[in-house]
Order: sequence, then C-alpha cells, then structure tokens
Amino acid sequence: MKRDDASLLGPLAVMPLEELLQWLDQTGRAGVIAIERSDGFDSWLAVKERELSHASPPVLEGSLRGGTPAEQAAAALEGVLDMFVMSEGRFRFTPRAPLPDGALALGQPLAFVAMEGLRLRDEWARLDTTYSDEGASLRANGSVVTGNPVHDAILVQARERRSLGDTRLRLGLSRPAMLRRVGELVDRGLLAVEGAPERVDPVALMLAQAATLVGEGQFAEAAHVFRTLLASDPLDARARQLLARTEQAEARTLSRALPQRANLERNKSTALPGQAGVVLDLVADGRPVAYVVLASPLREVETLRLIAQLVKSGHLRVDLPSGARAQPRAPKGSS
Repeated sequence: MKRDDASLLGPLAVMPLEELLQWLDQTGRAGVIAIERSDGFDSWLAVKERELSHASPPVLEGSLRGGTPAEQAAAALEGVLDMFVMSEGRFRFTPRAPLPDGALALGQPLAFVAMEGLRLRDEWARLDTTYSDEGASLRANGSVVTGNPVHDAILVQARERRSLGDTRLRLGLSRPAMLRRVGELVDRGLLAVEGAPERVDPVALMLAQAATLVGEGQFAEAAHVFRTLLASDPLDARARQLLARTEQAEARTLSRALPQRANLERNKSTALPGQAGVVLDLVADGRPVAYVVLASPLREVETLRLIAQLVKSGHLRVDLPSGARAQPRAPKGSS
C-alpha cells in the first residue's frame, strides 16, 4: 500500500473497505475512493463530513437502475455493500477530488456503512446455503409496502411468483444483494421462498447462450455476458472460468491477425482519448506488435483488441514480416 500527500492506494486484500471507511470516519477527510475491479466494472465512492455522500451509478442493468431516484440510490448502496463480500480489487483515495459524472446522493454515515457491510459479510455463508436454488420461486405474504425501494421491488416480483434468479436479473441486483434482502423479508414474514415446479436456472441459460457466442467468434459479446454475471455474483466460478477461456480464445485469434513480429505504423497524428490513446502513443518508429503488448499497461487481450480497432479505424497500419501470411479477418468481437 502506498500513501502520499495526494492519495492513498492499495489492494483491498491489504486494507479492506471497512478499515478504509473507519479511517476516513476517524480523520474526517473528504474525497473520492475509486475501486478497480477485476471484472471491469469499476466504481467509486465519495466521502464528506464522515458520510458516504455519493456513489457511482449501479453497475448492473435492471429496473432499479432505470427507476426513480430513490431506487437508483438504493441500488447504488447495494453495490457499495457488495464490496464487503468480495475482497479483490484495488482502491485509490484522492482527497478533495470533484464528484465524477453521474453521482447519486446517499448521505449514509460511514460508521453505519462499515458496520452494515461487516454484518452482511458475516451472514453471507448462511444466506448462500439457505437460498442456493436460483430456480426457487418467491411468494409475497400480502400486499405490504415497506418503504424500502429494494424490498418493495422484490415484493412486486414475488406477487408474480417469479424465481430468485429471474427476480435479481430483472431488478439488476447482485446475488449477495438479492439474498440478503430476501433474507430480511423472510425474517419479517413478508416473503416465502418455495421450490419451483420447473427449476429453470436463468444464470445457466445465460452461460449457455454466451458459450454459443464464443463458438461463433463473438468474443466481446460473450465476455460482456460473463463480466455482467461476475458483477452480479463475484463468487461464480463458472462465469470466471468461462471469461478466462473466452479471453484466451480471443487473444489467440487476434494474435493470428496481428503477428508478434509485425510492425505497426501510425497513419494519423491525431491524439485519441482513453485507453485507445494509451496504446496509440506506444506506436512509434515501426515498433512491433510484441513491443506494444509488453509496454502497454493493459492486459494482452485488451491491447490486441485496441490495436485491431485502431487498424480498422485507419489510425494504424500493419506491416507484416517477410513471408508472413496475410491477415485473416478480425474476429467479430474485436470490432
């Protein structure tokens, strides 16, 4: 972990989120915490006056993300609490940083968020075992409105007897968020979880559909599905393994189209923003693909994907080494 006058940064495995929030609560410092996740769904938190004042918009698509301001804020808070269940990732705290775009106001005391996150972490193993069947159906006991946006959204779906898996995907909740709120509703007697007559696992169905996309060479589309499922359930080993295999297959396909010894030349001097600009800036004096891949701060598959996109857009051209085969068509997922 590294600390300087400008920022505090390090892996969450070394300084867990609850310790970071407790330190910010004790010191009263204000700023923005950026969280870098392995699934690609990065997020951020803003702290001010010992409160979690704002958070980034919900990661997962669903009715809560597109709902009322209260529903969006509730979904964003669920995303924050999810971070206590998964310990991977890195953080950077930047003091006095301005709020990023899309900030959702939360106004939750840091001490409460830390204690709530720890409570949910302690309960996760029991919830995971108790509600392991994604095909189990939900049944609302009456028409009570709780005033909690997440609880009420679950009860609306339960009145239609939807399954656990279907409900969380419709709402855009992670599996940890879904199960902890279902557990609370069951404890209050407002919800029952029953075995479904037809046990359809929506996650397994999405995995099968994504595997078909991989077979068709649509790597980017398949990887998006796997990353979404990992954001929904960071502990899903199936999605993690399939994402790794998908990226390996995409990297092999891109390497055939972009041989390591091939030289890259810039066709345009225009600067580009973001990650494309980072890769483009590495290309100078006919540097080979292998050099750009090694020098890039991005992963191999991400770098190769961006090189293919820059070639397609005309910013780069590829000079194949003598005797090399012509480039095969780039995979569908690289466009």
